[in-house]
Amino acid sequence: MSALVLAGALNGATFREWGRDARVADHFSADIPRFFEFLASQAGENDVYISRWLDDLSAIRFLNLARGCELHRIDSPAFFVAPRRAGRDRVIASATLEVSLLVETFYPEAEVIGRFATDGGSTGRVYLIPRERLRPSLAGHERAVADYLLRRSSERLDQWGR
Repeated sequence: MSALVLAGALNGATFREWGRDARVADHFSADIPRFFEFLASQAGENDVYISRWLDDLSAIRFLNLARGCELHRIDSPAFFVAPRRAGRDRVIASATLEVSLLVETFYPEAEVIGRFATDGGSTGRVYLIPRERLRPSLAGHERAVADYLLRRSSERLDQWGR
């Protein structure tokens, strides 16, 4: 009987500790499956690029095991330009201000087709860029700014513990 009481106390302590950790909600949110289905539905017709924050979520990775849709991680300025072959429209799920700033700078006509919360904030945006509007390349200074902001975004995610 005392072992059962001890196990219950330890279990309760664990859940109280997890309940105070904001990162837990990111991995177990009931909204994530709906958001993933939205992204997956976009991947059927478009090239979908997602921020590192989304790509690192275990729930997104788990859900994609069953769905198997192609979600590309935003990890370099190359995702801002058109592919060499005839492309598809581009959907960008940006979870950081830096990526959103780059999208809105390079593609001011990008349509916001979705919004989502990140760590209790509301910075997440999903953009649609028609294939005919994708730029063939970035100028040297644009690429340097994109490199810097993507690196800064990654550093901030590291600070958040992602």
